[in-house]
Amino acid sequence: MFYFLLIASSIFINQEAQNLTQYEKLKAEEIFETLCSSCHGKDGSGNPNWEEIGLDTPPANFRDKKFNSREPLSDWIRVIRDGGEKYGLSKYMPAFGNILSGPKIKELALYLKSLGYDKRYPQGELNFLRTHYTTKAFPEDELIYITQISKNYFSHTLYFAQRIGPIYQYEIKGKQIFESSRVSWEIELGLKSVIFHNKESLIILSGGLETAIPIKSEEEFSLMPYIAFGKGIADTFSFQSSLKTQFSPGEKIVGGLLSGALNFITTQNTKRGIFPAVEVAYKWGKEKYIHVVPQLYLALSKRGHVSLNLGYDLYSELKNISNPGYFIRAFLLWEFSEGMPYEGW
Repeated sequence: MFYFLLIASSIFINQEAQNLTQYEKLKAEEIFETLCSSCHGKDGSGNPNWEEIGLDTPPANFRDKKFNSREPLSDWIRVIRDGGEKYGLSKYMPAFGNILSGPKIKELALYLKSLGYDKRYPQGELNFLRTHYTTKAFPEDELIYITQISKNYFSHTLYFAQRIGPIYQYEIKGKQIFESSRVSWEIELGLKSVIFHNKESLIILSGGLETAIPIKSEEEFSLMPYIAFGKGIADTFSFQSSLKTQFSPGEKIVGGLLSGALNFITTQNTKRGIFPAVEVAYKWGKEKYIHVVPQLYLALSKRGHVSLNLGYDLYSELKNISNPGYFIRAFLLWEFSEGMPYEGW
């Protein structure tokens, strides 16, 4: 029996080696035509008759520039290697890790990326994780519920952002604040544009403008221009920083916020995970505060498109730094371009 199993294993290993050898000789476009085109179409735009061939969802359109740029190359490599189901995608997307070598999978992923590549679009390698104070530089499609809680303070915000074309994003925020016995409302509108991005150096720089419109508040209408910066550090960390100033009509600068965040973004075999970060922010205006916020970013779904961030915000007024306060901060995030929130689990 033992010898039978040994012989059977040898035959299987030899067959796998022959399969690997067979595809190693092919170019990426030949592999695509052989293994992928029946679902994804000969030009990579997706088979329009996907229902007729028994698929449960439209196959990815590799020529869609927004889709093509949204996720990093490493994600494409994983899906080709391990199949779609492991990452909350279609169960009909097979795993090719048993017939394609690692280098050949990367070559195929690069070829697929090239079909819809447009240098104007920032690539997914620059889509760093969101934190609490630091404005994100990458243009995104997100719906976020944000809350802050302390002893005599509670606020919640509904934030909607949508990407426009290669580099623009507009956003709408509605915020309600309960502070002691007061209740206030505020709406913010914003527009952001990427100024510079480079995938090789893992750098992205954006600028934007927000307007704060008080609905029921003692605050005044204000304009808030800002710049936002992100830098990847190998495959392990990202550093993000932003500088925002606040103006009211007829006045000089009335306030601002300078913040920076260091995220641990280690590459892993699943998009689910817990990613720690620490953030420091300096806020000035009528009063000056320093904030230190250790936090955990929890990617909940297999796709990573539904996430929760929990942070402990320890802050001090600079003129009274020996008397710190705290906030519990949290946000629940849905990247709606990646699918419905109930999908991909």
